[in-house]
Amino acid sequence: MKQLLYISLLLLSTIWLNAQAPTFAKPLSPRIANYDIDVTLDAETKKLHGIEKITWKSTSQDTIRELQMHTYLNAFKNTASTFMVEAGGNVLGRNIKDVEEDYWGWVDIPSFLMGDSIELAPKMEYIQPDDGNENDQTVLRIPLPYPVLPDSTIEVTLKFEAKLPKIMARVGYCKGGYLLAVQWFPKFGVYEPAGMRYQKEEGKWNCHQFHARSEFYADFGVYDVKITTPQDLVVGASGVLQEERLNEDGTRMVHYHAEDVIDFAWTASPCFSEIKETWEGVDIRLLIQPEHLMHTERFLKAAKAGISYMNEHVGLYPYPNLTIVGPPVEGLRSSAMEYP
Repeated sequence: MKQLLYISLLLLSTIWLNAQAPTFAKPLSPRIANYDIDVTLDAETKKLHGIEKITWKSTSQDTIRELQMHTYLNAFKNTASTFMVEAGGNVLGRNIKDVEEDYWGWVDIPSFLMGDSIELAPKMEYIQPDDGNENDQTVLRIPLPYPVLPDSTIEVTLKFEAKLPKIMARVGYCKGGYLLAVQWFPKFGVYEPAGMRYQKEEGKWNCHQFHARSEFYADFGVYDVKITTPQDLVVGASGVLQEERLNEDGTRMVHYHAEDVIDFAWTASPCFSEIKETWEGVDIRLLIQPEHLMHTERFLKAAKAGISYMNEHVGLYPYPNLTIVGPPVEGLRSSAMEYP
């Protein structure tokens, strides 16, 4: 029974393996925030180098004069972030008082372009809308040179560099090459117009800091993500594989596409064994460590039971596949969580 504790569910909402065809003839969501990301993993430094294009649609009648973004990885930058202060020195069983220098993680944005040429990075600033903790850098405010008008769409392109922490609160890496990349890229908050939730007379951004006990709130959208890693890593990600390419420098690029989801997560390990089955029209992919292979049937049986029960009592699972990720024992702190 103890072995079951090592399993992490990574729910991958995806499209069929067809790079041009959409998943759904009719979108399941308004698709307000849409992301095209090209990211490269430096396996030695555990750094991610990315270019991110975001197409964001204003659905309100407000004139919006600033953007707000989540930079979640900065919660793991030091002991002074709001997340760490609230955690009280212990995060999922790990003491954070005396950790080595390379333990920490962060994200930095050296360039933020509006349109093709307006550089906004020099005017960006971190804000702390929840607690005023000046050491917290998990919410970024970007003043705009001209406003976003009602019912209009904007495009921004940013470059980011991120450092994955050693696994702590589900995100990060451990020895043996395993990693789980969640909350890894800069992501828009949600703009709530007047009349939505608590906004009475005027709209505002709902973009909370990363707290020790909180959930994640984001708009639905479409994600196209290209991930480049060393060729020895087996990658699992939100979305179905659209393209795979081996490069002359010893790396592999994998391209995933996901529609009508609120986030994008991915994992990699040189040790993953891959098992595939189909159940009630859903392609199930199990990425499991070799030392846990004896539990393969248990994991697949649990997934099938979950799909069948939800289909009967809640509603049909709308996406064509589901991936289950089993981390190694050293990566236990990345388990017990689901992501799109």
